[in-house]
Amino acid sequence: MDTKTEPKPEAPASSETADPAEKARSGIDKTGRPWALVTLDNPLDRSGTEVVDVTIRKPRGGDLRGTKLTELYAADVVAMSIVIPRISEPMIHRQEFMDMDGEDIAQLSGEVINFLLTKSQRREASLTE
Repeated sequence: MDTKTEPKPEAPASSETADPAEKARSGIDKTGRPWALVTLDNPLDRSGTEVVDVTIRKPRGGDLRGTKLTELYAADVVAMSIVIPRISEPMIHRQEFMDMDGEDIAQLSGEVINFLLTKSQRREASLTE
């Protein structure tokens, strides 16, 4: 069994110390893995600590196990609830995800779908920079 852990993505600037307009919204971590920052409209409350920003890493094959790509492309909430905990920092637990408001589920799911698009699909949709 492989027990190596993924390095954390370069942490975006803390919401307490930086102007929100200056926060990096996406990037590439030290391992070359792309990530995107999602600011939740409805922060999660974890024992008095609010989780406002969630970093989503580009999923790899192992992160997608137990789901079907067609379900993920369709933004199936159950499929996303399997993948999101594996690629989020801080980790959004499956039950937390299922209890989130729709707009936050849509934001997180949208980032996952964006990562799954091919370069030509992004170009076609004018999502490439």
